[in-house]
Amino acid sequence: YERPMRSRELSKRLGLKGNVRISKDVIIPIYFVVLQPIDYSLSRIPMSNLDSVDPWRLSRNSNLARAKAPYFCPLFIRTFSPVSRKRIMTQNNDLLSSELNKWTKSMLVDYIVAQTLPAGVKLSDDLSKFLKDSSSDLVSPSHGNSINIANIFQSVVDELKSVALSNAKLHDMLNHLNAAPNAQTPKSNAQLFKLPVAVHPKSVTGTRSTQPSNQLTASHSSSVKSKFIVGSLKNSSSKLSSVPVRKHVDIFVSRLDPSVTTALLESELFNGYSDVTISKMVTRHPSYSSFHIRLLADKLDIVLDPAFCPDGVMVEHDSRRHSKKLISSCSSTCPPLSVAYAPPTSRSGVVKHPEKLISQGLKLPMGYYQNCRGLRTKLCLFKCNVALFNYIFICLTETWLTNSFQDTELGLHNYVVFRCDRSSLSSSFSRGGGVLVAIRNDVVHNLLPALINNVEYLFVKFYVNNTAYIVCSVYIPPSSPIPVYESFMSAAQYIIDANPGSVFIFSGDFNLPDLSWSNDDFGLIYSSSGPAIHCVPDFFAYNNFYQLNHIPNSNGNFLDLVFSNDSRINIEKSVTGVVSCDPYHPALVFMLTFVDDLSSIDSYHKYYNFRKACYPRISAYLSSFNWLETLATTDIDSATCALYDALHYCVTSFVPLVVFKPSKFPSWFPKNLKNIVFAKKKMHAKYKASRNPVDYNKFSNLRAQYKYYYKKCYKTFLDNTENMLNVNPRLFWDFVRRCRSSNGIPNSVHLNDLSATGAESISSLFSSYFNSVYVPSSANSLPVIQFAQHTLPSDCIFGIDDVENGLAALKNVHSVGPDGLSGTFLYNIRSVLCFPLWLLFRRSMDDGIFPSMLKISSVTPVFISGDKSNVKNYRPISILSHIAKLFEHLVLQSIQPSVDSVLVDEQYGSRPGRSSTSNLIVFNNFVLEAFENGSQVDVVYTDFVKAFDRVDHAILIDILYKSGFGEPILSWFKSYLSDRVQWVKVLGSKSAVIPVPSGVPQGGHLSPLLFSLFINGITKAVPKCRFLMFADDLKLFRKIESEADCLALQNELDSISLWFSTLGLQFNTNKCKAMSFTRRRVASNSDLGVLFTADLNFRPHIDSVCCRALKSLGFVMRTMNEFKLSGSLKTVYCSLVRSMLEYASVLWDPFVVIDSCYLERVQRRFLSSAAYMLEIVHPPHDYAPVLRALSLTSLADRRVKANLAFLKKLIYGSLNAPSLLVQVNFKVPHRATRSRVPFTVPLHCTNYGKNKPIDRMMQLANEDPSFLSLP
Repeated sequence: YERPMRSRELSKRLGLKGNVRISKDVIIPIYFVVLQPIDYSLSRIPMSNLDSVDPWRLSRNSNLARAKAPYFCPLFIRTFSPVSRKRIMTQNNDLLSSELNKWTKSMLVDYIVAQTLPAGVKLSDDLSKFLKDSSSDLVSPSHGNSINIANIFQSVVDELKSVALSNAKLHDMLNHLNAAPNAQTPKSNAQLFKLPVAVHPKSVTGTRSTQPSNQLTASHSSSVKSKFIVGSLKNSSSKLSSVPVRKHVDIFVSRLDPSVTTALLESELFNGYSDVTISKMVTRHPSYSSFHIRLLADKLDIVLDPAFCPDGVMVEHDSRRHSKKLISSCSSTCPPLSVAYAPPTSRSGVVKHPEKLISQGLKLPMGYYQNCRGLRTKLCLFKCNVALFNYIFICLTETWLTNSFQDTELGLHNYVVFRCDRSSLSSSFSRGGGVLVAIRNDVVHNLLPALINNVEYLFVKFYVNNTAYIVCSVYIPPSSPIPVYESFMSAAQYIIDANPGSVFIFSGDFNLPDLSWSNDDFGLIYSSSGPAIHCVPDFFAYNNFYQLNHIPNSNGNFLDLVFSNDSRINIEKSVTGVVSCDPYHPALVFMLTFVDDLSSIDSYHKYYNFRKACYPRISAYLSSFNWLETLATTDIDSATCALYDALHYCVTSFVPLVVFKPSKFPSWFPKNLKNIVFAKKKMHAKYKASRNPVDYNKFSNLRAQYKYYYKKCYKTFLDNTENMLNVNPRLFWDFVRRCRSSNGIPNSVHLNDLSATGAESISSLFSSYFNSVYVPSSANSLPVIQFAQHTLPSDCIFGIDDVENGLAALKNVHSVGPDGLSGTFLYNIRSVLCFPLWLLFRRSMDDGIFPSMLKISSVTPVFISGDKSNVKNYRPISILSHIAKLFEHLVLQSIQPSVDSVLVDEQYGSRPGRSSTSNLIVFNNFVLEAFENGSQVDVVYTDFVKAFDRVDHAILIDILYKSGFGEPILSWFKSYLSDRVQWVKVLGSKSAVIPVPSGVPQGGHLSPLLFSLFINGITKAVPKCRFLMFADDLKLFRKIESEADCLALQNELDSISLWFSTLGLQFNTNKCKAMSFTRRRVASNSDLGVLFTADLNFRPHIDSVCCRALKSLGFVMRTMNEFKLSGSLKTVYCSLVRSMLEYASVLWDPFVVIDSCYLERVQRRFLSSAAYMLEIVHPPHDYAPVLRALSLTSLADRRVKANLAFLKKLIYGSLNAPSLLVQVNFKVPHRATRSRVPFTVPLHCTNYGKNKPIDRMMQLANEDPSFLSLP
């Protein structure tokens, strides 16, 4: 039906049980016969709708009730139920076939009997048996879901002939049925009853029946290579039919030269064929045509005789299809066959690996463009479709995305995504707009900088065939003023001038419907039908660009335009889009002919699969060594090499080496789903070549199968991942991390004036930049630094059990260190490896020498912020071997209690019992006390230049010695820091090995402790001001009551800057900030993740936290929308969302109701979504039942518990913050009273003092009688 039908109505009309939902994915043709006179009671489907849905070109105004001849009319009903999707697609329409067989057979037989047979005449037993046996063939999926009624109808007619002589009415009916519809001889039995010819899948398909045409125009005098494929098509009449059978022979001629065809037709090759019709087929090449030649033979065994072939033509037998091929001679002017074209009887022209055919100069899909009209509500369909894409680039406009959507949520796993979402600068409307450009991740590319911000656009440069291509995606809203267009044109002109010799592709929605476009040899030509903005066509005409999109929308306009300076790019309409195509914005495909290989990055590599290693044999091999003798008789480096030789031998002998082949599919794609994808592509290519509706139906069915199985497999993957939360949490959080993480390092980066493309050059550029930040050692000129002498350990104590416990912690750690050993490998052999490692570690500590093999590190660049293609926006993270990190962990456990006692009290970083929250509370209390006294507090936030990388080794060793470390650990530290080497690994490629003359490795367990000791003498440089530190984050502050206090703060800042310079550290003045805390000024600054304002109002911080939490909540609900377990959904929410809302809440706990409600709003939104997903029943706007079902409490209650827990940890010593502990006032009554409160809260005259964190905690403890009993 042209209108949608309700599920109950369709079920009733089809006689099905239950409801069937209707969609437009699958079309199932249901055929029935209409005879004269029409008895409406015999049909289960109303006859009144036949006229409007008849696709066989019946007159729209015809009256079927007055028809004098039988018509075979198809009725198309769209039935594709999500409920019964599996049965429809995989079981040959079992849901419909049984019912269709029953009512179709009953309708045909009963109606014919009622209208033709005289009273008392019954069908013969043979006919009844035939109808019963053929019932399974009524609905045949192999025939395109068509009901094969030709056999049944012909058999009924033949059976009725036996009684024709005794019944005049039946005799007249049979004469009428056998009468030809026109003067010509019918070509098949099917045409007697106007039945569609049933085509077997192995028979010739792929042509459309058109009017015969014998007029051929010669285009070349010389014969060219033409390919003829000849196949036979048998008629589908039954064995009971007595009508003479005529055979069809179909010849499909591709790249036809008319002169060759004329010679063939005039030859005696086609002797024995009574009729020859030639129908022109659609081809792509303008000079050559393809034809379908249909021959009608009077005998079944007609064979083309090669003896009658004209000159240059021969007959070749095709054993695969039992047909003939006619191949003529070839000339040099014959154009190459298009890669997308395949003759209907040959194998499909789909190419699984198009890169292998690029050298042949074939035309391949290069890019894709679509105006999506919003992706936020179409992500499921979008991810389903883009999983099949292999275009070099994808351009999308009107994405309607915001910065709360991660790039990984789009499912573009094989692409690097660039986005320009709508902002307040580009439009006053918050909804709509946005552009996206995705470049395949194996293609060298880089993002070009944006010059204007009032237009949503992107320029991305990539390289193909040693040619630079610059693709632009732009969206300009309707009715935009001329200055908006002009600003974009100026930015485009700058890009064009800066990149001479590049091929430019501008694609986007320009919203210029009043312009008409055409091209000539020199560029585009345009005309306007009304008021138009001429700066756009004038600009592209001036630069000799072509407008390549000539596919109009439903209104005949061109809103989406494609401009390029390369006219060889062809634009075709995409059969399918990433989302449902808007009628005003058809999806486009960019076709281009390539000659050379793509400029891509090879991601194939080999690796050892440690999960499938033979660990029993490895353990047996390692147990055969006498490790005590092996490791004790040589020096420490030789002993380390001996241990590694044994381990590496085990790896090469007992661990399988596999080849990593990057897949273009997601990791959870099963094999059967991939096979459907390949079949779908193959059928799509076949349909594009033949334009046959049967091929399109098959393609549509495969597309529907893919969508169904995609959703099913993805749901199964999510269910398995959700269950991993209890079985293997690491795998669950790896999935969440992959969903949240953005794209990695681009394959084109730059550093100042240097640029690099390709893995090797990129790794070398990163290596040179990281090497430039190191400083040489100053061992010959050590600065004089005063340190207080302490008694620190001279040795480390650890046992074999400590080593084994450290190896046991490597369970499920699959990362591989620079030594080639994974954590899983070491974990599985921990029982035999713990003793030799203990011997090695113990000897290393006793000798004061750190093994050289453990000093090797692999550096991974980690993006900080800004431009991803700028090397300066990355910091190095050292990847150490698991054995080296285990050794460091044992040393840290041994010395940390002693070292922690000598660190300055103002240092809160990487110390047990201290955190960023306690650091902030100390500072907040200082400012609140100043506010109560009417004073001002000035603070200076400092930032160092590469602090961890610029630690001077000689100065650090001298500081360790003056701090109290003795031998042999002092020598061990010196050996640990000296002679370190590293390489940079990027995109699978390693740079050259470079020495590391300074710094502590970022990623080592000892690095934070060593850096804290390195700057531990800061108290000598700041005698008059307060300061607080968290690792290398330093803030210097002072109460300001006069001008002298300002000068004192400045002097302290100068003094501390000079002191750090003696250590070789420098301030990064671009990131240092100064702020005045006062009740009169309003300014803000982020300190350790908390936004401080000058008046100490945390409302901006609450706004910022809620905004970030809502973004994270949106990600969680979009990613986990298929989760059905309350435990997993609750865990992800608490980890990713609620943790944001509660970070340092004891500091900024709101005392204003509106702020508390603003926080609760985020959790209420989660509860609303969770109730819908988990089907939790609750009254409207009452989420208390949802809280109870998920075992959650309100955020306000949790903040109260957090305050009480913080106070109790402070009292019992779990928090090491003496400056906070002194502010706790215990109530010690001088006499017995009825008051049982444990604390005395000071009185305050301002709200600032009343809401001081410690005072608030004491007040809450006094109000909670169970405080003293809290755990």
